[in-house]
Amino acid sequence: ILNAEIEANGNIRCEYDLSYYHSVEEAETALKEKIDTNSIDKALSLWADTEKQEFDNLKISFEDWNGNIEAGLLNKFLRSVQKQVSFCALGKNYAGHLIGIRDVMQQLEGSLIWQPQKSRQKILNALNYILEDGRPPRQFSVPDNDNVMPEMDLREFIDQGVWIISTVYSYLSFTDDYSILDEKCSYYVVDEDNTYITRKSDIYDTVLEHLIKIMAFLSSNLDYEYGTNCLRALYGDWNDAINGLGRTNNPDKKFGSGVSVMASLQFYRNCQEMIEILGKTKKFQEKIPEYQIYRDNIEKGLLKYAIDTDNAGNRRIIHGWGDNYSYKVGSFNDPDGVSRLSSTANSFWAISGMIEKDKSLKSVIKKTFDELNSKYGLLTFDKPFGPDIEREVGRISGITKGTYENCASYVHAAMFAGMALFAIGESQKAWEELEKSIVISHGNCSMTPFVMPNSYCSNAELGIDGESMGDWYTGSGTVLIKEIVKYGFGINPDLDGIKISMPRVMPCKNAEISIMIKGKVLRIKYSNNGNINRSFSIDGILRETLYDDISEISVIYLSANDLKNNMTIEICD
Repeated sequence: ILNAEIEANGNIRCEYDLSYYHSVEEAETALKEKIDTNSIDKALSLWADTEKQEFDNLKISFEDWNGNIEAGLLNKFLRSVQKQVSFCALGKNYAGHLIGIRDVMQQLEGSLIWQPQKSRQKILNALNYILEDGRPPRQFSVPDNDNVMPEMDLREFIDQGVWIISTVYSYLSFTDDYSILDEKCSYYVVDEDNTYITRKSDIYDTVLEHLIKIMAFLSSNLDYEYGTNCLRALYGDWNDAINGLGRTNNPDKKFGSGVSVMASLQFYRNCQEMIEILGKTKKFQEKIPEYQIYRDNIEKGLLKYAIDTDNAGNRRIIHGWGDNYSYKVGSFNDPDGVSRLSSTANSFWAISGMIEKDKSLKSVIKKTFDELNSKYGLLTFDKPFGPDIEREVGRISGITKGTYENCASYVHAAMFAGMALFAIGESQKAWEELEKSIVISHGNCSMTPFVMPNSYCSNAELGIDGESMGDWYTGSGTVLIKEIVKYGFGINPDLDGIKISMPRVMPCKNAEISIMIKGKVLRIKYSNNGNINRSFSIDGILRETLYDDISEISVIYLSANDLKNNMTIEICD
């Protein structure tokens, strides 16, 4: 304990040298030397300048926040979450010694907003670990050299490729850098039993060709056997605790025809993303009608099979179903006889654009999220799974009730739900749920208080009340950033331009974001002056708006040619 007496506005500085030495003599010699504070200050200043150059490509600021968080603290917290996302996106591993394809691609879809070049390189690195048939492994390691075979998790989780396609689409939308599609990447080859990597492939082709092969693998797993035309779950989807849907009793088959609704919706969106990419590049034009057929068939299949109806005519979007549609999960009658609500399929029904095919489902999605409400954010399931249905649902049945995905607020899923609420025009509830999901809104968090946690757990029987499980290595941070950018501020670039659709309700008096899109710095400023009607102006000139009848808000669309560096867009209520 150091005691010091300083006058008002004074300060004291204490230097620590945390170097280690291999002998007492070395250490004693070092103790006699004065710490070089000038070199430390220079290093810290350089570090701060470098960080500012990279992270200031995205700057978010709120003033006079109406909820339970102080605006200044929230702004600092969001910068900290940016660091969390970069750490996870650009590191040499993820949770452990392996890199998860779905994990790193989600992180990269966030980091590319402010670190496009570094994110570009990591996207290319990851694409070198795809298998020759277009199947991404679940996880991979990065060996020291090409003569060492990488370790991979080769279990066939269906959703790995869908994240790759969406991330590349986002990269193109934010950067306009189509040269990435011409970069050459390689593949790996597995043995016949799919148990280990045998060698590096002799094939080197472009990123665009990699995407084509990924689409081919995904489409080869559409359910033609039972005829739903939706994407089979195989080992599972993003919610990999539900790893029972792909099981089958047929000893001649590894997987059955069970479907993941969430992954089907993601592939539905991928088809549109690839149609746009191929249309823009004028390459592989023959694939466009093929992808349109997949998209149309998935749409029909989901509308027919993914909506459950009870005897009273109430509807529900389900999580998925088992082999030959023999049972449903997240339905009015799950295999254990329980009526159970699920969040992720509802979320992606809105996020993927599927909601446009039946707008009446907006009320179904809203009701589902109302019933999944909790003090720690939206639950992933409203009722827990028990061990009696392990065969049907898988690993989740062994997870303690009220923790992780099993009837807890799994923050990653809660952030998806927040996006969906914005998408269907429920912005007031979306902001409320977003705030509840942020760790600084809770006084009893048990993990790092300045990054997003994995989950908040609640089980009164076990004395668990809001403890946060896991941090840093979780996807909730990147989804928070994407939710605020794409939905909170309504900034949605595509291959041709940018749509700005700020939600009807903003939780603050003023807000501002500075962001790099297609090489141009844009500043979007919001102010609430108590006006009845919202106005949009660009560099001081009023702009006419369009109307989005899904989110029920006014929007503007700017083509890529309309964008100018340092353009200021003002939105005033």
